[in-house]
Amino acid sequence: MTTFLPQAQLKGLLGKDDTSLVVDRLVAAFNNDPHLFFDRLKQRFNVVGLQFPKVEIRFEHLEVNAFVQAGTRALPTIPNFVFNMSEAFMRRFGIFRGERMNMSILNDVSGIIRPSRKEDKHNSLIKNGNC
Repeated sequence: MTTFLPQAQLKGLLGKDDTSLVVDRLVAAFNNDPHLFFDRLKQRFNVVGLQFPKVEIRFEHLEVNAFVQAGTRALPTIPNFVFNMSEAFMRRFGIFRGERMNMSILNDVSGIIRPSRKEDKHNSLIKNGNC
């Protein structure tokens, strides 16, 4: 039979090294299968009557931009990789500024991301604006 202790009692039982050892063994027990891990975690939460925390994310006027290479330099070839790495090295020390474009990925997007429901299985995303 599994005995559950209150969180205040658990803090004094395990040190920092012991806690990391327990977590490492727990993660290794599921062979890097996150679905199995979270299903087991959900079962344990249900046994003790805990609810998973629910987080709702709201954002307004979100803009995402990136500096990108243009033209043939954007292709993932070995010469382009060497050029890009040497350019990044020179940019780091202020020797060369580089030829990159500022590209807009998301422009003025507002919305809400809610936790998924069992019948839904998708996050609900409400967009207002252009993508």
